Amino acid sequence: MYTNACSIIGKMDELRYMAQNGNFSVIGVTETWGNETINDAELHTEGYTEFRKDRRSKLQCRGGGVVLYVKDTLRPRQSSKLKTNEFEESVWCIVEFADSPLLVGVCYRSTSSSNNNNDKLLKLLQMAADKSRNSLLLLIADFNYHEINYNDYTVTAGEDLHPNKFFSYTQDLFLCQHVMNCTRYGDTQKSSILDYIFTCEENAISNILYKPPLGKSDHCCLKFECIIKDQNATESDLQKLNYWKGDFSSMRKALREIDWQTMLTGKTVEEMWTYFKETLQTLCTSYVPCKNSNHNTKKRTWMTKATKKLLKKREAA
Repeated sequence: MYTNACSIIGKMDELRYMAQNGNFSVIGVTETWGNETINDAELHTEGYTEFRKDRRSKLQCRGGGVVLYVKDTLRPRQSSKLKTNEFEESVWCIVEFADSPLLVGVCYRSTSSSNNNNDKLLKLLQMAADKSRNSLLLLIADFNYHEINYNDYTVTAGEDLHPNKFFSYTQDLFLCQHVMNCTRYGDTQKSSILDYIFTCEENAISNILYKPPLGKSDHCCLKFECIIKDQNATESDLQKLNYWKGDFSSMRKALREIDWQTMLTGKTVEEMWTYFKETLQTLCTSYVPCKNSNHNTKKRTWMTKATKKLLKKREAA
């Protein structure tokens, strides 16, 4: 899961609730607005290892900051090589899998980022791409490049400007960007795609869901699946869907509302099958709950029943 929190400290209870109920392996958050007055315990989420980096600019005392949560059971460790990069706001860790390690990064680039810091971002991308030659890559970020459109591979900025340089760099490094719908919604500003998910493989990300924001943030929450199978994982460790409790009436209604003729026109048989399969998988994720784990979980007192009810109501809206 990933989101831009627009200040996280007052939203930790909601984030912890989402983490425990969503059973996410990785949670990335940008614009934490963290600083030296907020200790790690205040941002701690049970069952997760925390990696954070606060904004340290004297000119910008408010805003920025990133935090990365990775399930303790995955035994993550910080990437010492990428930690040395001088780009202002990023954090990286490595998760070891049986087949190949996974390099996970969370980055934030402010709209007021200097040209020098923008150049350091390009160097950081190069370092991450070099390191991922022998591993997998997952980079989740808000780079604030509204000029870039990865849907049609266009940039509404001059060739010498940083949005164009960034776009060209991601293409030269063969990075795949998976977010194709708007992630930021404002009352006075045009909706835009500011949040990205980068990998080195086209099929590495599936079932991206654009969920309600954290608190009153103007960025949605991105829930997605990163396709990595750990050969050491047993079948009981994998998340299973409880089809007995699926809301198939709503699923059938959603299927009837799709204009299949329009969506399938001009597609090959293989493309039609892929579209149908991905649509059905997305609907299953939305309308079929996961089976409860057999492990006993400690009841959490920091979230009241009334709050949980309101969160579920918002999710269903």
